[in-house]
Amino acid sequence: MGADVSRLTDRSDRADDVGTVEDDASSSASRTVGELRPKHGVVVTPEMNVAEAAKLLAAQRQDACLVLSSAGAEVEEASLEGILTDVDIVRKVLALGLEPQTVLVRDVMTRNPICVRSSSGVDHALAKMRSKHCRHLPVVDAKGNISGLLDIAKLLFDVMQAAQGLRGGQRQLADLFEDETVMRMGGAKGSGAAPTQRLMQAALLMAERRSALLVSRTADQSTVDGILTPKDLLFKAVAAGKPTHTVSVEEVMTVAPDVMPSSATVMQALHQLSTGGYRSVPVVEPLTDCHSPSVAAL
Repeated sequence: MGADVSRLTDRSDRADDVGTVEDDASSSASRTVGELRPKHGVVVTPEMNVAEAAKLLAAQRQDACLVLSSAGAEVEEASLEGILTDVDIVRKVLALGLEPQTVLVRDVMTRNPICVRSSSGVDHALAKMRSKHCRHLPVVDAKGNISGLLDIAKLLFDVMQAAQGLRGGQRQLADLFEDETVMRMGGAKGSGAAPTQRLMQAALLMAERRSALLVSRTADQSTVDGILTPKDLLFKAVAAGKPTHTVSVEEVMTVAPDVMPSSATVMQALHQLSTGGYRSVPVVEPLTDCHSPSVAAL
């Protein structure tokens, strides 16, 4: 397709201190990462192909996995090679028109990711995720062994529960389009795809805009008929073995997704994302406004 791989690469790949274990500079009063009990989840090896990894992820309904030198019983003693996420697969495989069956995990994984200690505070881990624009952090124990993979959804929900009574926990989604303090709002207003668009084209658009895509059957995108997320592409296309150059968006999109008004608080949005098990939700303006819907994403 001739796309520029470097332009579509996750910003966390280019962090200047990747591959390090971050020391905790947060308050001692914070809950620790270990208290969240992060699990290993899916573990793959660098030599596995992306299609195989996608099937394992889909089977456990996970959107990211650890890439270790060994995926056997001695996981704790294996060395960390990287992590593989649904976003990696969209940006570095599907958006470039590559075949998941022929691409190896080692060629598209996020290498040498920043790790966080299990003894670190959750506020420190969240600050690191925000500063490095990443949604997952490998967790290491006191001996330096991999003990799990931390997910931003679980982390944010824990932090927001603790801060529920504070002013910051009642910020409105509309305000966050200007201030990315708590949640990173993905995509510009009206960013979307047509139902009949091919998945390969949608994946490229998703990679360029770094956002899930709203799907609308109206020319002005005033309605929300569906949403297409990296997880949709991972579970319903790659893991299912569907060719992205022939399958349309409407065949794999999430139909009639839940929506939220722009006046909703961050806590309300976070609760909906957590209970619904998804990372992106369309944000709609009041009917008196003529704005197109937007996408709020963790």
